[in-house]
Amino acid sequence: MDIYPFIPSRDVALYCSENGHVFNSLEMAVIVAISGKSMKEKLQAWRKIVSDYPDMPIPVQQEHPAWNPVFESRESLHGYLRELIAREEKSLSGFYSAGGGSVYYPTVQRNGSGRHSFREHGDMGVFRTAEKAWDAIVDNWSWDEDRLKSACISKAEIDGDIECRALFNSDGEVVRIWGERHTEHLDCLKDVFVYIPMPFEKGDVVEFEGRPYVLSKIPERADPEDIPAWLRRYGAHSLAHFYSFEGSQLLWDHGPPAYYQVEFFRGELKGRESFLKYLSHYIKSNEQILDNESRLGPDFLIAAHMRFFLESLFDETNSHFAEGRFPELVGEIVKPGARRRCA
Repeated sequence: MDIYPFIPSRDVALYCSENGHVFNSLEMAVIVAISGKSMKEKLQAWRKIVSDYPDMPIPVQQEHPAWNPVFESRESLHGYLRELIAREEKSLSGFYSAGGGSVYYPTVQRNGSGRHSFREHGDMGVFRTAEKAWDAIVDNWSWDEDRLKSACISKAEIDGDIECRALFNSDGEVVRIWGERHTEHLDCLKDVFVYIPMPFEKGDVVEFEGRPYVLSKIPERADPEDIPAWLRRYGAHSLAHFYSFEGSQLLWDHGPPAYYQVEFFRGELKGRESFLKYLSHYIKSNEQILDNESRLGPDFLIAAHMRFFLESLFDETNSHFAEGRFPELVGEIVKPGARRRCA
């Protein structure tokens, strides 16, 4: 089974493939769960794991010792996957089952003029079947030309109470169904800790959904028992930290949803985001400046941002960011002894 296409990031998938990294049965099942593939593709992959790969237990995933586990331990991965497959098939069948006073209405999210903005549109009518609701989306919108972010079809009772919602990909396939009523709870594989090797290094400029980030800390291979309990709730990606811009603010946080979803940034950094070039080079060449929480000291941020701001004022074309020149400039932003004097 070729598991690599299920890894969300093309760069991470290529890295794992080229290095021949082998995942065990549980790791493959989790990778399928976190992928953006359609429900049909996920079900096929899980069936393949059950039929062709060895069974193994699923360890308990504990968010906090005093709280209930977010994933109860299971003696059999195969047994869990059979339950999951049956539930997903029932959800898919139930969504497409028309009649009984149910109707379908479609909505789309369209990317706005800004990089991180979008608008929701839902004025396409109400339909008796999910297929006709999807036809309305196709008739009214072009996925590429209209820059659609997502497409959703809601199934509701005639009196307006929503039964469930389904997220669709551009090929008209269901990716996820949620909001179902009267459905038994089943622990989610997304809560299971797995480690996925990656090609990124500290200081790399990466992107998620077109937004650039500077990677300041990356997860390292570790036994799940060595990972703090509160981090296991969110998986290995919680061990990655990023810098990014939100408006005029430089933020430090966990950044994108997961490190295995980001890719190398291959675009051009413009405006305030050009400052991320300084950050990238400084982190790569001065790893010791990062404190225990992988954050840059305030002395660097203040000095570097002031340098960036003043140079921008005197040079509207920002020629100091020309290729091959910004690394030497970064080295002059803060002298070796500046951080000690500010401390």
